[in-house]
Amino acid sequence: IRGRGNSSWDVMPKKSYRLEFAEKYEVLGMHANKDWALIANFADKTYLKNFITQKLSKWLKMYYTPAAEFVELYINGTYQGLYQITETVKVDKYRVNIPSDANFIEKTSAESQKDDQVCFTSTLKFFFCFKQPKNATDEQVQKVRTRINNLENYLYRQENFSEEELLCRVDLNTFTPYYWIQEFSKNQDGAFWRSIYISWSGNQPMRWGPVWDFDIAYGTTTDTTEIGPQDWLTRENGWFKYFFENSLVQKQIKDYWQENKSIFTMLPDTISHYAKMLAPAIRRDQSVWPTLKSSAYIFFKDTYNSHEEAVDSLNSWIRERYQWIDEQYK
Repeated sequence: IRGRGNSSWDVMPKKSYRLEFAEKYEVLGMHANKDWALIANFADKTYLKNFITQKLSKWLKMYYTPAAEFVELYINGTYQGLYQITETVKVDKYRVNIPSDANFIEKTSAESQKDDQVCFTSTLKFFFCFKQPKNATDEQVQKVRTRINNLENYLYRQENFSEEELLCRVDLNTFTPYYWIQEFSKNQDGAFWRSIYISWSGNQPMRWGPVWDFDIAYGTTTDTTEIGPQDWLTRENGWFKYFFENSLVQKQIKDYWQENKSIFTMLPDTISHYAKMLAPAIRRDQSVWPTLKSSAYIFFKDTYNSHEEAVDSLNSWIRERYQWIDEQYK
């Protein structure tokens, strides 16, 4: 067991943890594995943003969504509160199921780099770390860096290339639901900052996902700027802003919204359902970590008199977000 997270580990008093068993172990009906994460959700006063985003990912049929369940955690007999135990993002038959010779990288930030990670910086100064191969050789790093730099050169000079060439480089079938999950939630990390996963085999197009880390999403922010439900976020950052200069991407994104928008309307009822189910555990957690009325820590710009009020606020934000996006496509 060890600590996990960046600001959540450095700043938050309720810690998240990484678990590694000696042998593969089945947890609460999820596929057996050695590696698991215990997510504290300390910055999320609803406790539900990561969980319901994983639900959304499954509804939109992303090729892989980390499974998760809620638990109450004791360490050495001492109550630690309500946690979310979840599959970690790793290459495995029941997780990111890719060939052993495939490449799997994460767009992250330099300060998030782990000691054992092999990383590189792209032409456009974006920072990537390897998930597979884990101990990449100089030759493997150079090959992947060249692939990434060629894509960035293509994006930067897109007028010289056909839409068919874009399809050879980017798997739009995985990118489209991935984009909409990030954009709908206005996930700050997802705006090409960190926890962005990309994989490919050989010369195949780059596949996007899984989605991960939504504690600063749905209106939660790390600074004093309020993240309202209006305006675009994801499409204005990183590679995404170049993607949206392409008419094929614009059409596919629009068509996907029209075909799947009803799925996003399922979120408020789902949130309310789990909020009621978890209510006793949340009361116990709040007796140890009374965050609802606190504004003492990073992220904590919002205060609530009750968990029900926090949930109502999240659901209102989601409904307004849906309405704003839908208006853009009328």
